[in-house]
Amino acid sequence: MPRSAVASPGSIGALVALAAIVLLVTLAVLPREAAATTGKAVIRTGAASGAATIDAALPDALSGATTVTAIAADLVTGDSSPFSEPATALREVPLAQGWNLVGWTGATPVRDATESLADSLLAAFTWDPSGQAFRSFSPSAPDFINTLDEMALGDGVWANLSQAATWLQPPFVEARAVPLAIGFNLVMWTGPDDIPVADAVVAIASSLDGLFMWDAGAQQFLTYRPTALAFLNTATTLRYGDGVWLRMTQSATWSQPALDGELPAPPPIVEDPLPFALISSAFAANALIPAVYTCDGANTSPPLTLSGLPADTATLALIVDDPDAPGGIWVHWVAFNIPPATTIAADVGALGTSGRNSWDLPGYGGPCPPSGTHRYVFTVYALDAELVLDEGVTEEELVAAMDGHVLGTAELIGLFR
Repeated sequence: MPRSAVASPGSIGALVALAAIVLLVTLAVLPREAAATTGKAVIRTGAASGAATIDAALPDALSGATTVTAIAADLVTGDSSPFSEPATALREVPLAQGWNLVGWTGATPVRDATESLADSLLAAFTWDPSGQAFRSFSPSAPDFINTLDEMALGDGVWANLSQAATWLQPPFVEARAVPLAIGFNLVMWTGPDDIPVADAVVAIASSLDGLFMWDAGAQQFLTYRPTALAFLNTATTLRYGDGVWLRMTQSATWSQPALDGELPAPPPIVEDPLPFALISSAFAANALIPAVYTCDGANTSPPLTLSGLPADTATLALIVDDPDAPGGIWVHWVAFNIPPATTIAADVGALGTSGRNSWDLPGYGGPCPPSGTHRYVFTVYALDAELVLDEGVTEEELVAAMDGHVLGTAELIGLFR
């Protein structure tokens, strides 16, 4: 029931002398799911003649109400008359002494927005993500000093209070898309209460470095990182009206549900395909090839590993040559019609169909430079078909046959002297 006295409208002034006036509050446009919202609501309205203000404490479950209608009733006759203007339900947001990190659900000049905090507000700060800087407001400061003059729906607000107070805010129950910039963002959660943080941020997790909430009672941060172990995250759930810091590694859009809706399904994660690449566990790119894989050692082929194999690969082909040979390119290995695989074992022996190297032999012949340091280029070709070629073809014949069938190439260069 109402907490404060009611000034009756002029249209029912005659009834005032006969009986007390009772206000009956009727909800209009209140989704049941709004029971998830936090805080209380305050009803304020104005009469057609003679201003009337009504403050009524409503149960927490009604704090999502969007509009209400106030009715004055005569207890003797039962006659009633609605006020000429609909009332608006305002949320009561409790703020503690000290620092508070909360959201704002209106769009108004900052002095109007913070009017209900009266003399308790020392300063309020919002964040400019484009400039990565604070905007500030102090009620005691002249406007030309304050850099914050307007607050928009969904702004996260740092509010420093000299004593505990209640901040009156308009209700907001709709879904919203929140643009997030690279770096820090200070925004408000306008979805239902008790949503696990991991669920609320799942669609932006790949861009989110960290989420930070403020515990006003303890005056300390609670944190959440998508890559951290669950027991290390102290920010576990979000409630309607929470202000949160988000640090983003890239820009993104945070989709927040309506109070009566579910979290939207996250968009499918489309990962960029891995580049087609070739490495060896025996030596790094542009590093010396161990002697065991050369004519100074066992002259066996090194292990090779492929990643990012193109999706439609039917066969692989392999060429290893030395472009620094004194007489021109010296071919060390030719193989084709190799079944698609991500690894080629060391000392592989038979590999697909063998071509002919520069020693006029099948299979692998290791580095054996006459002098100086030479480069040995291992090239794997992903092909869309099996090649119709005879065993013992040369590098030139293989290259000609692959024309029009190459889906991608991967290269690894090793050195030997």
